[in-house]
Amino acid sequence: MKSMLFILLLNILMSHCIKNNIDSPLEEFNSEVILEANVIDIDKELGFPGIITNSPRYLILQDISLQDNSYFIIIDKHSGLTINNFGLKGKGPDELLHPITLDYLYDNKIGIYDAVNIKYYVYSLDNLISDRPLQVEKKVDGSIQTPIQGDRFMKVVSINDSLFVGMWSHPEGRYCLFNNEKKVKKLLYPDFPYDKKHEEESRYIKSFAFQYNLKISPDRTKLCAASLSCGHLELFNISGDSLTKYLDKLYYLPLYEKFPSDKVLGAVFFKESLPGFNYLDVTDKHIYLSFPSMKKDIVHQVAVNEYILKYDWNGNAITKYKVDRPIGFFTVDDRNQKIYATTIDTSSYESKLIYFDL
Repeated sequence: MKSMLFILLLNILMSHCIKNNIDSPLEEFNSEVILEANVIDIDKELGFPGIITNSPRYLILQDISLQDNSYFIIIDKHSGLTINNFGLKGKGPDELLHPITLDYLYDNKIGIYDAVNIKYYVYSLDNLISDRPLQVEKKVDGSIQTPIQGDRFMKVVSINDSLFVGMWSHPEGRYCLFNNEKKVKKLLYPDFPYDKKHEEESRYIKSFAFQYNLKISPDRTKLCAASLSCGHLELFNISGDSLTKYLDKLYYLPLYEKFPSDKVLGAVFFKESLPGFNYLDVTDKHIYLSFPSMKKDIVHQVAVNEYILKYDWNGNAITKYKVDRPIGFFTVDDRNQKIYATTIDTSSYESKLIYFDL
């Protein structure tokens, strides 16, 4: 397990890809807008901020350095005050080991997928900001038995209270629709983008080479999958319990090799390759993808980005935003037309929470 997690982390830090039809997604955009950052004055010092999402009033931010052994912090958007911490680290009931997704769902709920526990946790923000005892409102077991050794969901997102999408390496589908009783509804789209150099490679190794972030539109009608290890974008319509792909956009493939030891399953990316889309957020009308320069930039173990690329849900390039400082993870506040992001001062290594006006 530790070896698999190490390779997964290695993939995230070395996510790159080779040249195919164009040099970079940046070339698709006709316009560039410079975004100037505003620092949010919060009442707690950040350590190692990670994934982030927002509700109508709050920012929910991962920070593994929190002193009370929590993974997440809730911050008031307007005042910068920290409201509460939650998501205890550990192996006990409802505790988290390796949370890798964080999404605002609906009705003031947030969803978190833990890749080690293989569980999807749903929390009520109303409970988290009150004096009531912290608890998981709903926990969905995603440990569906499969015939593949070591097969497990790489990412999980919630369509509604009873239907979920998981991404894995099953021979009948990379995407799995399953319900809250961990019963498979459908397996879809088994093929990874065709790569002649790795034609005979196992699907499990390919699942490390083609890693994706997943987001569902707030109206729950569309799904976006954007690769953080190469230039690949997939868009889907959601209707009932069906998932229909309508766009498959490949800029370039990952450049990698299988990890040389059979005792460790994973992929190692070449230094000469180009970057993928490091992070993703969506609104009902648009898709936002963070993108670094061609040079690999890692600060404090966080991939930093110089661009946010805005697409519509047909995959058309709309606007290329150039941020005035490198950012890590981000979230889009569609109602207030802001992008909230984390950044690290490269001289002092101090973490900051910032926003950009759109």
